[in-house]
Amino acid sequence: MKLAGLRIQECRSFLSKLHGFMFSFSRKKAKIFIFTSEKNVWIHMLFVFMPLIAIWLDDKKRIADFRLMLPFMSRHSAKARYAIEIPYNSRNKQIFRKLRKGMKIEF
Repeated sequence: MKLAGLRIQECRSFLSKLHGFMFSFSRKKAKIFIFTSEKNVWIHMLFVFMPLIAIWLDDKKRIADFRLMLPFMSRHSAKARYAIEIPYNSRNKQIFRKLRKGMKIEF
């Protein structure tokens, strides 16, 4: 599956990974968090004001896990090399519906 049509921001630095969508109201860009190796990656929704599609990918960019994360309420972790956060809105709903574990994601 390609994430075609999405504007994507790569987050490689510690601070960009730490900040994510906290205190952000922008629904225009998805964020891809890139780690040097697979590790247990936590995503929390503290101070995030919109629902997000969270996708955890292994080192071959296959889906290890995915969730719809709700503002201020959700937190989840999975072993991943890449993590993707996509604002959940009417345009991106179809992405969530098509996701399956083991599916390869291209970005």
